[in-house]
Amino acid sequence: MKLVFCLLLSSFLTGCAIQKKSSGKAYRLALEKAFSRMESHEKGRKLASFTERSQEVEYLLPRIKSLSTDFEVMVFPKITGQAFKYPNKKFSKLKWGFPLIYRFQKRRIGKCYSLATSKDKWRAFRYFTQNNFSSSSKRNCLVLEVKQSFPKILRSRIRKDDKIAMRIYLDDSLRPFGQEYEIARVPKARKNYGEVGIVSFKLNPFYPLDSGLSGFPVDLPNFTSPVARKNWKKVLKGATKVPKHPFIVSQMRKFNVAHKMCEEGYRTHYKDLYGRKVRVGWCEGNAWPTTIETRRYFAVLRNGANSL
Repeated sequence: MKLVFCLLLSSFLTGCAIQKKSSGKAYRLALEKAFSRMESHEKGRKLASFTERSQEVEYLLPRIKSLSTDFEVMVFPKITGQAFKYPNKKFSKLKWGFPLIYRFQKRRIGKCYSLATSKDKWRAFRYFTQNNFSSSSKRNCLVLEVKQSFPKILRSRIRKDDKIAMRIYLDDSLRPFGQEYEIARVPKARKNYGEVGIVSFKLNPFYPLDSGLSGFPVDLPNFTSPVARKNWKKVLKGATKVPKHPFIVSQMRKFNVAHKMCEEGYRTHYKDLYGRKVRVGWCEGNAWPTTIETRRYFAVLRNGANSL
């Protein structure tokens, strides 16, 4: 695993360095090269069985139909080099950026085998392959598209290689099979004029979904991981730990997001591909994590449109 991580990180950083001198093609090639190494490392392994999941986890994980309605996630970036001054010294060292809101929209939904055999513009068949899902499989799969909805991204402010949107390809146990970025090929890109390129790659369904170096709040636990299952706990208090920082409290109030999401619920923690800790809180009944905290951001579900 350490070797795979080193190869991935090395390739990614190399791609970022080359990107300054060339187009987004170098970035795409670096990503594909890194993930192809991951795939070759895992070649021959079968998809893990989910019979080991506890009944609590099985109950909480989403029924895909409950994610068919759009929902929003509010994200507070963690920043460095800027201090917010408050009378209370307790908060003086904590630094948060102004919130961003991301909208999640369903693009495809259905039986995994059906998506694996039908071709459409969302290219689900590239990720939900027949090797993973047989015709008798009852599993459902989902294509979610994520875009920043606030502040609205103005065309005049789009720069070359900006990430405009992300699509994620999941099954109904949150196993990730694919990920795509829409990236601006030119400044002020217009999608309908072919000025937006696609960076796509398959994901290893044994690993958690990761936002990488982007700001999209898609870090999710993968319950094929013994660590995620072991740390999965039902708690009567403090299921979702929302920072009590005055700035976060005021912004959540401004956008009509309850500061106390729920006391009773579930939580887990794990390490992503970069070795960074991720904490997830889940109010019972939500099909998507209620709170996600990484070293780069804190995210909170803004509305209940995806409740079971």
